[in-house]
Order: sequence, then C-alpha cells, then structure tokens
Amino acid sequence: ATVGDRSSNQLTAGGELRTTEGSTNENFFFSNGDFLFVRRAGGEQQTAGAFVQNTFSGQRWEFQIGARGDRWESEQGFRSETSRTTGVPRLDLTFEDRSETEFSPRVAAVFDAGNGIGIRGSVYEAFRAPSINELYRPFRVRSDITAANEALVPENLTGTEVGVDFRGGKTVRGKVTGFWNEIDDPIANVTIGFGPGRIGPCGFTPGGGACRQRQNLDQTEVSGLEAEIDVRPSHRLRMSASYLYSDTEITGASNQPALRGNRIAQVPETQVVVRASYASDSNLGISIQARFVDDQFEDDLNTRPLDSFTTVDVAVTQKLNDGWTAFLRLENIFDEEIQTGRTETGLTAIGTPFLVHGGVRVRLRH
Repeated sequence: ATVGDRSSNQLTAGGELRTTEGSTNENFFFSNGDFLFVRRAGGEQQTAGAFVQNTFSGQRWEFQIGARGDRWESEQGFRSETSRTTGVPRLDLTFEDRSETEFSPRVAAVFDAGNGIGIRGSVYEAFRAPSINELYRPFRVRSDITAANEALVPENLTGTEVGVDFRGGKTVRGKVTGFWNEIDDPIANVTIGFGPGRIGPCGFTPGGGACRQRQNLDQTEVSGLEAEIDVRPSHRLRMSASYLYSDTEITGASNQPALRGNRIAQVPETQVVVRASYASDSNLGISIQARFVDDQFEDDLNTRPLDSFTTVDVAVTQKLNDGWTAFLRLENIFDEEIQTGRTETGLTAIGTPFLVHGGVRVRLRH
C-alpha cells in the first residue's frame, strides 16, 4: 500500500521446508594391523519455517519489522558398533525423536544522512538447531576423540549492530559496522579428560589424546568491528580491503567452570584481506590477494595455540574467444605455514602449501 508520495510500506511473507538425512559407516579401533569394529550412526532432521516482514519507507529513511517462526524435528537417530570379525554387536542405540518451535524477531532501520553517508542499525534474535552430525556422529582426529550428544538443545542468539555506509562519487564505497552478539546454549567441543584410558563418552582414549564431547555451554559473547572499502579509480582497476575484529569470550559454563573467560576455539581475533585486480584491453585479467589471519586456539581450554599466518594468491585469466577462458592460479606463493590443528602432544596439522593449478573454462550457450 502507498500513502501519499513520500512514504510507503511493503509487506513480504514466505516460508521454507528443509529435510536433511545422513549417516556414517566407518571402521575404527585399529589394533594389530586391522580395525576391530565398524560403526554406523545417523538420523534425519526437518525444519519448517515461515516469516513475515513489513518495510516502511520515506524519502530518506527505511524501517523494517519482521519475525520468523521455525519448527525443527530430529528423528530416527541411531548409533551401532559391531565386531568386524564376529559380527556381534557391542552397541545398538536408538534415540528419542525430538521437536521444538523457535521464534525470531528482527527490527532494522536505515537513514540517508546526505553527502553519500547512510546510517543503519538492527536488533535481532536467531537460533540454530544442533545438526545430525553433532547429535549422533562421534569422530576421531589423530589421537583426539569427540563424542556426539543426542541431548543437545538449540543455540539462541540475541544481537545488535550499528553501521555507517559511505560513497565518494562513483569510485569509492565503504562501510563500517560494530556488532555485539550474545549466544545462549552455544554448542562447543568440551574437553572431558586426557588419555590413556577409558574416559566417559569416548571410551578408550589413547595416550597424548583428549576426550571431548559436544555440549551446550551456558553463554558466549562476541563483539567486534567490521570494515570494508572498495576503490575503482578506473573501469579496469579495482582495489578493496576488509578488516574484521572479533572479541570472543565464554561467559558461562556451569558444566565446565574452568572455561569461563576463555576465547572461543578456532576463532581468530583479527582477519584482514587486501585485493587488487586489473583487466586489460586484450581480455587479460590479473588479480592479487593477501590475507592475514591472527593467532587462535585449537581447543576450548586455550592450551593449544595456532600461529597467525599471511598468504598471498595470484590469479591470471585470459579470454580466448566467446565462451572459452584460460586461467592460472598460484596460491600461497610464499609457502607460508598454515597451522590448522594441534594435538595434546604438539603434533601440528599443516594446511595447503604453495599450489599451482590452471585450466580452461568453457561456458556453453543455448
């Protein structure tokens, strides 16, 4: 509906239905040159959601109010373990079907302050249901074992953000956003104990390994700043940069009080990306990107640090003719060591080193 010439409102509504089904089938417990058992685990999950949003707008402002309702169900969860030699089951579990309903409101506003400056803000709530992977599937990485937890409840987030967008003619665009999020019942891999020996939900845990279980903590907080700038001095040259600062903290963990005050695992405080690209008259394209990722912790106890790193990538493309493009990409050209994991004994997993790949892309047109 439209009211006069200066303001209007637009109502939007919709819905969605998602179904996920998954299972794992793996051999485990390696001893004397062979795996002793086979494990199967999995389940199904359905989510049905509906949303409604009304947008009120004037000459220099826009206001949105909306809400979303979701119903999620986890069904047919199971986990079994069977001897590979005798076929005798040693574990055969089926889990109770579960369902919950969640409500997520949102309010947002945008104001055009003039001179290419826009001011925006929003307050919102959201949720995330535990996945069937988190509910039913245990896994092992090197000597560390992580147990599933069929009793997990959804994460619930309350957040707010305030930002400024700016434009400098046709060549410069940017934005700065400050944000704060509080998450109730966040799901984390919580350390139960260390091997060797039988530990809680993990069973036998080898020496140098840890037993972890997916659990709901009481609360975490994430606050920070995000900034982006895009500069296009000509139609052939483009430069951009982005910066993200995230201050994370576990603010409540009654099941593991020692975690209170720790940083959230595997979340760096600072990330910076700088890009530049150029397109020539001969359809040759060149781009370069540098990415910095600050140090972080592998684990919830903050005892396994992962070092910061900086990588540089270069990409070259050449359009051959209509629909055909050759490309060459050089990733991590300075062969920076990227630490992706660390065990209790100090064994460090390393990410992709210097990599070169290329080929030809074909776009078919009908």
